[in-house]
Amino acid sequence: MTCVSGGAPRWSIPIDTNGTSKTVEAYAFLDAANCGYTGNVSTTDPNCRVDLNTGGSWANWAAFAAANPTYRIGNALPFVIADVETGNPITLYEVAVSK
Repeated sequence: MTCVSGGAPRWSIPIDTNGTSKTVEAYAFLDAANCGYTGNVSTTDPNCRVDLNTGGSWANWAAFAAANPTYRIGNALPFVIADVETGNPITLYEVAVSK
């Protein structure tokens, strides 16, 4: 895919590491390059590596959740970063959110 470069597109997911779901101490990142360049970035894809900005890397979201059972989604919106210029007039990204 020409729209994949570095860490884009990527999900940025707020993580509450103290388990209250009221604060954000870290962000978990899933990006297309670490999901096999398929164009899909998903917490349900077993091939999508998860990186935490405060340190650590897990094979996928299930492994991340199992290793950190007290972590919760923090009180902030997850967001997508799509900051790759492809040379095409418009690059469209499909964003799907699942709970």
